[in-house]
Amino acid sequence: MDFLKRCSMSIVFLVILPCFATANPAFIQSASASQVRGSFLNKAFVANVTAGHLLIVGVFVDTGAPVTITDTAGSSFSQASQQTVTGDHDADVFVGIVKSSGPDTITSNAGARRNTYAMAIHEYSGATATLDSTVASAQGTGTSLASGPINTQTAGDLIFAWFTNSSTFKNEQFTSLATSYTRRELSGTGTTQCFSYSNCIESADFVSTNAQATNATAGINVSDGWSASVLALQPIPGPPPAATVTPASLSFNSQPLGSSSAGQIFTLTNTGASTLAISSITLSGESANEFSQSNTCGSSLAVGSSCLITVIFSPIQNHLAAILVTTNALNGQQSNRLLGVATGPPSQHYVVVTWMASATPGVTGYNVFRGSASSAEGTTPIGSTLATVQAYVDGGVSAGQTYFYEVTAAGPNGVSSLRSNEVSATIPTP
Repeated sequence: MDFLKRCSMSIVFLVILPCFATANPAFIQSASASQVRGSFLNKAFVANVTAGHLLIVGVFVDTGAPVTITDTAGSSFSQASQQTVTGDHDADVFVGIVKSSGPDTITSNAGARRNTYAMAIHEYSGATATLDSTVASAQGTGTSLASGPINTQTAGDLIFAWFTNSSTFKNEQFTSLATSYTRRELSGTGTTQCFSYSNCIESADFVSTNAQATNATAGINVSDGWSASVLALQPIPGPPPAATVTPASLSFNSQPLGSSSAGQIFTLTNTGASTLAISSITLSGESANEFSQSNTCGSSLAVGSSCLITVIFSPIQNHLAAILVTTNALNGQQSNRLLGVATGPPSQHYVVVTWMASATPGVTGYNVFRGSASSAEGTTPIGSTLATVQAYVDGGVSAGQTYFYEVTAAGPNGVSSLRSNEVSATIPTP
């Protein structure tokens, strides 16, 4: 611990909340196949697939079929959605990540005595197999298909739509698609598709620019049973930013009460690999009103760029506050201190007590105890609230007296550490 007379320490909260850039999902390739009947249906991509890319597989199968999806690249697939068209068929969507680059053939297995009638396969870059919201799926009868709405949470989601119809009529076709979507696959045309009838599947997608609501819609040319499903898959996070604030501390010495100091500067630098978004830079703490700040930072910093935060100390009275820089960048939370020493009337006396931070996880703050004799600090802290930084200004002291101090660290549920070593300070007589 150390001590200063007639002084004020102030801390500024610089709250910097950078967003993480994401890779933009992109369509790579797709293919589809259909058959009259058969448990297994195979389809190969025309071009090689790339390890780490997203695979989406839509299938049209018998009702209740225990479908499994495999591929020759050794990828693993999970079922993302399932919808039953009553009395007719199931429409399922599976997702997986390419395990190894090269040629890839995907197989749908509907199970014993069950049939896979159609399948569409898709490859995307920049997307994960993680759903961003609850899948919306619906089934009905008519010419207008609608999945119902989903509400995405992440900009850059890959939105995938999967439509099926019952193929009750020959030459049945999909005729329309919501304008925001791009059609990727149909099962084909003519009487050789889906039960020897016609189109029975349609796939579509788009990449969102913002978190949004969407409802996948399509149309068929005759009234028939149908299903419509839509799902959002999160983009791959890009490289995160990193924030650095220098110097570690600024000192304002011997500033007269009621006056303002010259400005001193913190430099905020984006030392990461993507744009740093700055949510706010604000003052906080018990004596926040004794400091002011202005900055050149704006709302974001490009990679390698810096901005300046100018701080001015204008002491009013001697109280304690603190400085903390909080970011969600790679290097996390940082603490940058300001020490303002104010000069005032000789009758005003203050002791600043400082200590090292506790290394124990979960510390919520510190209690400071004062006594007028050694080992007589008592059980009641002198502060009304926990000190959240490693310093405390005691303004309740008198000239010519000696005071003794101890500190404890506070943890969850009111648990406190053992007391620190005792230190003392004697207040001189003016």
